[in-house]
Amino acid sequence: MKTLHRLRPDAIAALIAQGDAAHNDGGSLRLIVRSGRAAWVFQQRRAGKLKSFGLGPFPIVSLTAARKVADAKRADIVLRGSI
Repeated sequence: MKTLHRLRPDAIAALIAQGDAAHNDGGSLRLIVRSGRAAWVFQQRRAGKLKSFGLGPFPIVSLTAARKVADAKRADIVLRGSI
């Protein structure tokens, strides 16, 4: 089983300060950092193609809110088979 909730709310500012990168929270939820800004993205690979669903910018969308949406997306994938 894959690890969920790898990121900590108190560590996100430090991750953004480190520069451009993608930080995995587990369960296909990522924090993408570019040019000092961060946004949440839900990414899944289906039929060999990477599909992304933007959840919104941090801090407008909190880690908790992004996790809730990612949970809903995973449940939707199980039910419907797609993002």
